[in-house]
Formats: sequence, structure tokens, C-alpha cells
Amino acid sequence: MRYDRNDPWQPLAELWELVLANPVHSPFCSCLVPMGISIDATTLEQDLLDYLLPRYQAQGRERLAGALAGRAATARTGFIDWLRNIGHDLPEPDTQRLIEDITKTLSTFQDAAPTNRFACT
Repeated sequence: MRYDRNDPWQPLAELWELVLANPVHSPFCSCLVPMGISIDATTLEQDLLDYLLPRYQAQGRERLAGALAGRAATARTGFIDWLRNIGHDLPEPDTQRLIEDITKTLSTFQDAAPTNRFACT
């Protein structure tokens, strides 16, 4: 993955890759091996959109909600690339809100892990 310090999406892109690369174990896992449930990018993306879309609609963030609702038409690109593209068309507060909300949600995978890994969360 390329690293660009000027790209506000870069930390989110790295977190996205980390979440997808590390398996998740159940809360009762005691296997102590690096196996688990792999997270599918398409499913994770859809779950994020399903979570954020009604939230933004309820908050009156029409442009942000509209951009998320339009994702189905542009699903040919990767999720992070799509986010970067719509970020250019959104007001700065909406872009920052989107970055923060997705980062916060993805970070819960890491925050729940006792060893700062995703396995056995």
C-alpha cells in the first residue's frame, strides 16, 4: 500500500487493510492459534453503509447520506478508493465526519483485542 502523508484517508486505508488481513475469533476462543473468521470486504463495507446511512439521514446530512446511498452504482471501485473520490465532492465537515465514523467503527476490532491484535476479540 502506498503511503501519502497528505492523504487524509491514509490512516483509514491502513486500518481497513489491517481489519481485512486479521481473522476474528469468537469471544470464547481459547485456541491461541492465528485462525478465525475472515472478514469479507464486501460484507464489511455493506455493514458500514447499513450502519451509517440511516444515521446520517436522521442527522440531516443529506449530501453525505446521498453519497452513501449511491455506492451501489459505483461498486466497481474499491471501498477506500470510492471514499477518496466522494470525499472530493463533500463539504469538509462531512468528509471529516465520515473518516471519523468509519475509523471509530473499524477501530473497535482492534480495541477489543487484549494483545492489540484482532484475533480472539
